[in-house]
Amino acid sequence: MLREFSAPIPGPKQYDWAAVPAPQDCGEALGDPTALCGRIVYEGSYHRQGLSGAMETCLLRETLCRKLCLAVNKLPLDYSILIFDALRPLPVQQAIYDRFKAQLLRERPEASPAELELILDDFVAKPVKRLHRPAPHTTGGAVDLTLCKNGVPLDMGTGFDDFTALARTVALEQDCPPGLEK
Repeated sequence: MLREFSAPIPGPKQYDWAAVPAPQDCGEALGDPTALCGRIVYEGSYHRQGLSGAMETCLLRETLCRKLCLAVNKLPLDYSILIFDALRPLPVQQAIYDRFKAQLLRERPEASPAELELILDDFVAKPVKRLHRPAPHTTGGAVDLTLCKNGVPLDMGTGFDDFTALARTVALEQDCPPGLEK
């Protein structure tokens, strides 16, 4: 049974991106969290899928690497972190974007280009060099991960790269899927 909360989890904030100043590169080096902590494993999902340019090595900003190590060390010893994806070169971002866009075109042939862009933007950052809003994975500052117990990934409700409404933060608070109780 799902625990009830007094208020729904808020959805993502809508930002006026034109008003946000361009980020400045902090100059922080990249590191491999798997080299710092044995309880962090890198799957390299896109490399395994054969996407050209996908990384074999897990690279993230050093601060993020340290924070992941701190987090996993606060978990019971039979828990670990499995990283699906970390730093992602722009061509890989383009391949992911194109693949999801093709899927949307098959599933929603009646959708207008503007509707498709809105859906795409909810799940996959636009693969363009934007100084004011870079795709987070292209900076080494984003990570896709899950928790594992005894090396087995825990059920988080959807799989990796699930681009459906069920993957949204508020999914279980709105239309609960069949088989789950509110």
